[in-house]
Amino acid sequence: MEEDFFYQDYLNWRKSGVESSKIKDLINLHFYFRELKKLEIKVIYQEHFSETASKSELGVTEFQMFTKKTSISNEDISSEDDFCFFADEPTENIISEQDNLENDLIIGLAVGDSSAFDELYENEYPKIRDYVIQNSGSIADAKDIFQDGVVVLLEKVKTPEFEFTCKVGTYLYSCCRNLWLKQLRKTNREINSEYYEIYDVEDVSFLEEPENYLEKLAPILAKLSESCLKLFQAFYYECKTWETIAQEFGYNTINSAKNQKYKCLKKIVVWVIFWTT
Repeated sequence: MEEDFFYQDYLNWRKSGVESSKIKDLINLHFYFRELKKLEIKVIYQEHFSETASKSELGVTEFQMFTKKTSISNEDISSEDDFCFFADEPTENIISEQDNLENDLIIGLAVGDSSAFDELYENEYPKIRDYVIQNSGSIADAKDIFQDGVVVLLEKVKTPEFEFTCKVGTYLYSCCRNLWLKQLRKTNREINSEYYEIYDVEDVSFLEEPENYLEKLAPILAKLSESCLKLFQAFYYECKTWETIAQEFGYNTINSAKNQKYKCLKKIVVWVIFWTT
């Protein structure tokens, strides 16, 4: 089906940032759904952030894994997954245990388990906080970047066929670092390269909101009902299966759910043109 190619283009964009002209409107919708997800993440971590607000967070802890010097050049690091070189290789006996813990964490994040989010905060936020503070940022900046990074991580966790080639924490750190470096470059603020080695890694422009995307999205949102938006969010953004969608939305069959999504797509002029060409 033509629809399957359309969906695959979207998944390709989510995995690698390669944009197809066919899915520009869907990309705009994606960032709209991301804003909703950011609000959810903010609520999840609000208690954590309020608990640490009264504590001294300015004592920067050294993390040997991220501060050791290397001779690796920019050319050697071409993607965010290449950050795995930071992780020391464990022994075979430890690998199995660590893999199980990683799998449990990934599954927990995918299903929204609060303990998984707690673990992510406790283990990874201090590293990201310290990095941001040492590179012209504030506690507030660190919180924002951490939340943005978690949203990107959740998108990857829920993207079919996506595989982590490094630890979840390493992946999250690289996303947050890239996002912060982008922000620093935009505002011409100083980067403290002595604290952590800085590398130019994969272009993370696809992690950033398209310019004026809400304005471009307005005509689309005007054509969509709340039920259509929720259906798009479940299928495209959350990557839920048709079986799950049919059950959650109360459709009698999977085909009924698919038909409803197709009707929603037809309400969007740009996509109608796509379907008929």
